[in-house]
Amino acid sequence: MKKFQVVVKCSLGIHARPAAQIAQACSNLRAAVTLETDHETAQGNNVLEILNLHAAKGATVTVTVDGPDEEEAAQKIQAVFEAMGPKEKKVPVLKVAFFGTKDYDRLY
Repeated sequence: MKKFQVVVKCSLGIHARPAAQIAQACSNLRAAVTLETDHETAQGNNVLEILNLHAAKGATVTVTVDGPDEEEAAQKIQAVFEAMGPKEKKVPVLKVAFFGTKDYDRLY
């Protein structure tokens, strides 16, 4: 049995997309994966249970892996949590100007 902790770095916490990525990573493993927060427990291959963890940004999730491919499973799950982290990319800004001659347009 392998047990480790990860901190949720995603600004939205574990929402639908990260939960699906975790479940997808766990579905191809022979090891049983369990995720725990302070108040909830979830099976690694069940998206709805992972969402029910309500793990917000900064929450600590304890991951337990038990089975024949523990090391591979632990590495895959840690990789998924690392990929969830914030991305450093520039977002282009779109500037829009509105012009109007009506009285109600001048208010805005």
